[in-house]
Amino acid sequence: MWQHTIGSIQSLRFSRFDPTAGWSVPDVMPGALPRPPSRLAGAAAPQLHMDAQGNAFAQWPSGFADNEVQTARYVAGRGWTRALSEPVTASAPATSSVQ
Repeated sequence: MWQHTIGSIQSLRFSRFDPTAGWSVPDVMPGALPRPPSRLAGAAAPQLHMDAQGNAFAQWPSGFADNEVQTARYVAGRGWTRALSEPVTASAPATSSVQ
């Protein structure tokens, strides 16, 4: 998973690795709008957490609002969910775990 910029257009891209087929063609994370690098001061880069079954949870600073993060889940065999926006509180960022 990586942030991709073309001009002023921001997207979040991903590729999957299969031991028999290699890397998949890069694709766009559905519904994702990452925060532009110029607005990332103090914000974390996109984060990806995976479990042993191949499920994943991704979180990144939202390009929609400075007080939001976006999240998406990858379910093995089904693919990525559409990105959702979540508010970030002043005391702690929104967190979730892979289930």
